[in-house]
Amino acid sequence: MLSATILFLVSLPCGAGVIWELNNFVFDDDTIATGSFEWDTGTAVDWNIETQDGSRSGETYTDETGTVIIDPVSIARIVFEEGSNHFRIGVANFALLDTPVAFLPLFSNSVGQTGLNGFIECTNCGSVRFGLAGAFLSAAGVPEPTTLLLLGLGLAGFGFTRQRRS
Repeated sequence: MLSATILFLVSLPCGAGVIWELNNFVFDDDTIATGSFEWDTGTAVDWNIETQDGSRSGETYTDETGTVIIDPVSIARIVFEEGSNHFRIGVANFALLDTPVAFLPLFSNSVGQTGLNGFIECTNCGSVRFGLAGAFLSAAGVPEPTTLLLLGLGLAGFGFTRQRRS
């Protein structure tokens, strides 16, 4: 009974989608990109990504004024568009974005698609800033293993106490 309760609680969905945060997104001109996007049912539904001025002008990509393209043809690539400006992120597989994890590395198979390190920013992809190695995505609010362990121990203790009283 207790194990069934724990399995039920662990399998409950955490919300509508997974919010992914950009970490260590540094371009080849030493500027950065920051922000996050929400992934829900195979698409980005809410995003706010900002890039700094550097070798090209900085840009703000939001769901209020921009669009998103989910491109599974060449690689699993998300393209955030603001006018003629594009911010591209590559992942190995879109299904990876459905499960929140603390570390999701970027993926690239073509310089023209997402650069060698999994992300680029470009204007009609003529003027390009390439991302440096080390960038990754992390899901907001992913519980650490020790938190889950403490929750499990608390539930087990609750069940044990309840069983003793019966």
